[in-house]
Amino acid sequence: MKNIIVIQCRLSSERLRNKALFHLKFNRSIIEELIFRLKQYTKNPIILATSTNIEDKFLKRIATNYKIKFFQGSLTNVRQRIFFASKGYENIYRFTADNPIVIEELI
Repeated sequence: MKNIIVIQCRLSSERLRNKALFHLKFNRSIIEELIFRLKQYTKNPIILATSTNIEDKFLKRIATNYKIKFFQGSLTNVRQRIFFASKGYENIYRFTADNPIVIEELI
């Protein structure tokens, strides 16, 4: 089976802008901590799916630094963004960029 891990992330939240870039108790931002942990637990491809909003271009640098794929799609239609980012894969494991908790048994 073809599996893929999709991390959905955008920086233009109206309630708390750039929350995925916050540093809590990690040496990395929340999104970087999530990518770091996922790469420890899986060999499946990981893709960072974000919007075409100009603010989200910064996320491409993070994806490049961690050697994962990057996809930009609709700002408002998350379902469509996930669909196109994961096209060609049978199983999709979706993570949100503001939650660095990874449970190994789920992936």
